[in-house]
Amino acid sequence: MTTASQLEVTTSATTENHTRSASNSSTQLSAIDYNTSKINREDYIEDDDISIVSEIGIYLRIVLIILGVLGNIFNIKVLRRGKFRSMTVSYYLIALACADMGQLLTGPLVSTVIDSELFLHAYHIWSHHNIICGFYEYFVYSFSYISAWLLICISVERYIAICIPQKAKLFSNRRTTLLTTALIYIIFFLL
Repeated sequence: MTTASQLEVTTSATTENHTRSASNSSTQLSAIDYNTSKINREDYIEDDDISIVSEIGIYLRIVLIILGVLGNIFNIKVLRRGKFRSMTVSYYLIALACADMGQLLTGPLVSTVIDSELFLHAYHIWSHHNIICGFYEYFVYSFSYISAWLLICISVERYIAICIPQKAKLFSNRRTTLLTTALIYIIFFLL
């Protein structure tokens, strides 16, 4: 049978061993942390690789902007013709195409211009960086919120047309659609 004093001696010896091993491991960890902090990004990535990747990114963004703007223009042209013109959902889709085009022309286009440093020397864009950044964020967020709310309106209109067709004429008319679209644009440009 073990006595209380034997248990105390055993637990104190175990505690000392754990304390010693913890202090040894902390010194080893600090040595490891110190050694890994000496690794530089330049050891693995060369400046030429970074410039090539950024140039490819700039050209890719320009191609995507051109394709997106052309696609939205064709979308607007198609939705303004014939039988699409009489459908109320086409007004939402035209407004959505305009919002998407606005987002393309403010978000990726501005960042491409800034990344390519086109205005850096000619107009000293960075002297007005806070103002430009504020307008940039304002338009990008406004257009993205407008797009989201127009998609919600399209979904609600389709829900009413499918699930409550008796009330579809009351809610889905040209006046209500244009008023809702104008209200969404006004709210998100004023907020």
